[in-house]
Amino acid sequence: MRWLLWVLVASFGCGSSVPADPGSDGATSTTGSTGGSTGSDSTATSGDSSESGAATSSSTSAPEICEVEVPCEGCESWRDEFDGRAGDFDGFNGLSVAPNGDLVAFGHQDRGILIASSGAARIVRYSASGELLWARLLEPDEGSLSAVSGVFEDEDTLVVALDLNASSSPGQESQTSIVRLTGEGEPLGEPEVVNTARPEALIRAGDSILLHSYNRLDSSNTIRLQRLEGTTLESIFPPEAFDDLDARDHTMVAGPDDTVLVAARTREDTPYLARLAQGEDGAWTTQWILQDFDTIDGEGSVVAAAGLADGSTVYISQTSESSTIGLLDPTQQPVWKNALDLRSCCTGPQLTTDPAGRVFVVGEAPATERPPRMFAFSGCDGTELWRGDLGEAAGFGSGIAVVDDRLFAAGNIVLGPGDSSAWIAALDL
Repeated sequence: MRWLLWVLVASFGCGSSVPADPGSDGATSTTGSTGGSTGSDSTATSGDSSESGAATSSSTSAPEICEVEVPCEGCESWRDEFDGRAGDFDGFNGLSVAPNGDLVAFGHQDRGILIASSGAARIVRYSASGELLWARLLEPDEGSLSAVSGVFEDEDTLVVALDLNASSSPGQESQTSIVRLTGEGEPLGEPEVVNTARPEALIRAGDSILLHSYNRLDSSNTIRLQRLEGTTLESIFPPEAFDDLDARDHTMVAGPDDTVLVAARTREDTPYLARLAQGEDGAWTTQWILQDFDTIDGEGSVVAAAGLADGSTVYISQTSESSTIGLLDPTQQPVWKNALDLRSCCTGPQLTTDPAGRVFVVGEAPATERPPRMFAFSGCDGTELWRGDLGEAAGFGSGIAVVDDRLFAAGNIVLGPGDSSAWIAALDL
């Protein structure tokens, strides 16, 4: 059970700008406005499940200055909150980019602050300019359901991983269900259970769609990485390949050139980072593994990773007391490493890069009851380009993505006891 502490997000203001990244057009933004839309979920099952998607809309003629030492370059372009019925625990778990540049957010309605509470999965599509295109609510016959992740199988088919029993009682295991939707949000059949494990992510690697999941109740906390064909799973790595990892503290993400990056902590509490790739014969192998490398004195966990276009890998590692961001060159040699001013607890930071070689982070500020904090770094030397807090209240991000010259983040906002809304925002870069 995880308490999500969000309050209505205020403007992400900008002051004076730092020099533009060499890969950009040289422009910086010093004003910002917010916009919202009003929408409603359509539901894939019968019953009384209609709701309104409340959104905010505001504008500012004189943006606030970021209350940080380094002025930010990004200004909020638009923001939307998506709230269901009063008392629902709504939120977004992650983001995916559609082939045309739209954003798809995956989340839940009333996922369950209370043990064994019920809930439905929510999937929402926005245009890059902030227009709410459609919202879909998927309700289970019983138990709870949460949309965890999704990728596009083709231009008009979205594959979504659902966590069935996402709010299960102790002793109950999650199950992974797969559902496909059209680009307009219409389900192509009913969700189908594909394994008895908790889904963590769907990853697009070349022509393959991979499902990353793990068994929470298995004595070994088995980690799985499987290829999805229709609703059939094919193992591409034996489960024992990840036996040395602590399944409670790991993540897998898409890497450069159709690879998969594995960021984790070993059972001996040492950092672990690896890259997996598919050979010409179709077999998946481990390209390289780093263990006990110099992240934070060889301790802690690698909690996030992302690739740059030149084959370099940026990572975030954490111990219970500190956070570090660093870059490894294509031969896995360290290039730079900086302290990262984030809280090392509870929710892992989100990390992404852009074609210009910039690195973007969203996570929890180190002080309690602080808003989510965002950073931009130069990938070449680790220079911090800007930082800023999203709003004025406590929170953290659950998804991050870059589309062209905009940075997107999503998460949850707490409106009151047992009542929260889903949130997404775009920042101009």
